[in-house]
Formats: sequence, structure tokens, C-alpha cells
Amino acid sequence: MITYNKIIRDNIPSIIEKDHKSCVVSVLDDEQFNLELKKKLIEEATEVLAATTREELIGEIADMHEIIDKLKEIYGIDDVEVSKVQRIKAEKNGKFEKKLFLVSVDDKHE
Repeated sequence: MITYNKIIRDNIPSIIEKDHKSCVVSVLDDEQFNLELKKKLIEEATEVLAATTREELIGEIADMHEIIDKLKEIYGIDDVEVSKVQRIKAEKNGKFEKKLFLVSVDDKHE
């Protein structure tokens, strides 16, 4: 038996059963579900990092979008709000156009 202890998509139990396996699932309360969604987003971000092909990257980004869409639904966040904050952050901090990589910062006051 393999233990996963993570949230899954709705059809995964039936997919497992079609493969002649059994699984144990539980239903989370809202607070637990919200936390596990955030953990899942981190898991998917790690999988984005590990993706080696364009197709894998597309699949992992799609998974991240699914989770982000659910978080937006839960917290009542719409695309207009996200775009507004994205624009404000881009104006304040810039985008990622210049491919900059911060190596270090020397605090002259220390």
C-alpha cells in the first residue's frame, strides 16, 4: 500500500478502481481543503520545475491553473482583481523582461 495524504481530482477514485485497485479517501472540511489546495499548488510548482518537455510544462501549468481557479472561486477573487494587482506590482517592481538574477545584497549599515 502506498500512502499519499494529498488532495486529488474528483475522478481519481474511479480511475483507480478501473485499474482494479482500491483506495481510501476522505472528504475535507473547508479549512482543511483550502490549506491542502495551497499545498497542492506548491507540489505542482515543483513539477513545473521538473518538466523537461514543452508538453510536460503545458500539463503542469494546466494543473496549476486548475488549482488557482479553485482558490479564486473559494475566496471570491475575480480576474479583474488579479489583473489590477498584477499591473500595480509590475509598475512598482517591474516584470521579468530583463532576465535579471539577484546574486546578493550587501547591507552597508551592518
